Amino acid sequence: MKQVSWFGRNPIIPFWTVLALTDYESLENALKGYQVVFHLAGHVSFNVGEYDRCHQINVEGTRNLLKAAGQSGINKKFIYVGACAVFGYSKDPSRIRDEQSQLDTPFDKTNPYAYTKKLAEEEVIKASDEGMDAVIVDL
Repeated sequence: MKQVSWFGRNPIIPFWTVLALTDYESLENALKGYQVVFHLAGHVSFNVGEYDRCHQINVEGTRNLLKAAGQSGINKKFIYVGACAVFGYSKDPSRIRDEQSQLDTPFDKTNPYAYTKKLAEEEVIKASDEGMDAVIVDL
């Protein structure tokens, strides 16, 4: 189970605790009383053999956190910090990539981190379409 450190002030939970993105109930309980979520957690691996783990943490974990935020009344802001890996990389080192660039490298399970971070972003976009006030920041 991938655990993330939680840092916040909330009378319901201690000032510092450890949570797992895969544990929906602990996320929902921890988020009570907050209005904003900054989601920076994730599993980084470029090993094809770790695709399932990346998916579990990055995609399913993000989905859990979005759901828990919604159920806990956090509708003010959900800030998802993604990764510039979602833009792929360029075969031409002189070309800078951005969200408008066409992919010229594979974007699939062969790059588990980038692919699952992109899928996680799609979860955030879906939640935004359903009413969550969400922002995606790719670093």
